Amino acid sequence: MVERILLTGMLSFESGKTHVAKQLAARFHSEGLKVEYFKPISGHNFWYRYEHSKQCIEREQLVSKDATRVREIIKPSTAAEMANPIHRLFVPMIITRPGEILHNTLGLAGWDSIFAIQRFSTPQENGITHVFLVARSLIDQDNLIIRSEDIRSLVGENKVIPVENMEQVQNFENAYYETTVDSAFRRVERDSDVVIIESFNDSIWPWEGLDNVDQVYVIGPGQMFRYDPEKFRKASFLMHREPAPIRSVTLGRISDLMKPLERISLHLGTGIDKVYMDKIVVMSNKGL
Repeated sequence: MVERILLTGMLSFESGKTHVAKQLAARFHSEGLKVEYFKPISGHNFWYRYEHSKQCIEREQLVSKDATRVREIIKPSTAAEMANPIHRLFVPMIITRPGEILHNTLGLAGWDSIFAIQRFSTPQENGITHVFLVARSLIDQDNLIIRSEDIRSLVGENKVIPVENMEQVQNFENAYYETTVDSAFRRVERDSDVVIIESFNDSIWPWEGLDNVDQVYVIGPGQMFRYDPEKFRKASFLMHREPAPIRSVTLGRISDLMKPLERISLHLGTGIDKVYMDKIVVMSNKGL
């Protein structure tokens, strides 16, 4: 049996999930177990995460920084695109003066976060198929600060679908998100003893096809909380509203529905202490 551990955040950003994921990965790896890390969907900004963006371009591989950090510890055999099957890249626009207001149908939260690329990766018998949504007109017109040759390095010879607005992006996600994530997860889980699943921001249940998990931790600065996995799943689906995806259900929408089983202190710089880490391993061994 594979032990599934789900990590989600209390906050919409910088909750500390990846730091905990790294700790868990290192500990289970030291126990001689085959450990995998899975982040279904993610994204990063080309400018704010430039060092990582540069690595992606050099490796010709658009992946999550979080996935890269955790996988350096466990050195798994599966491809990075399976551990992180969907990833977006946002890029600032070129502006002519400070404070310029630019109307753009691919903007996330302003001119500094414009949708540029999104990768969808699906396992096949003979490898992996990649499909890229690309803001081709913006890139061809040199409206973004990224070079067109860098885009070509990330996309390669894979299938490209041009998009002009976020509605097209969302429609594609709605159609292919579940099948993309679920098929990648099955590939990742296939030869694993433990899979650490890191949700996106404060989304509490990352995809509908995830039928169960063995442990659930909600993480924030200085503390995390353990929940009953089945009650957590049921609360997630109770608050799910169609046609929005299940990942749109955030912690704030279920926090009053259930109480955590326990609170765990996280220590500055070290995170989970050894005593509680031992407890997590014991709970996992019962499942394994």
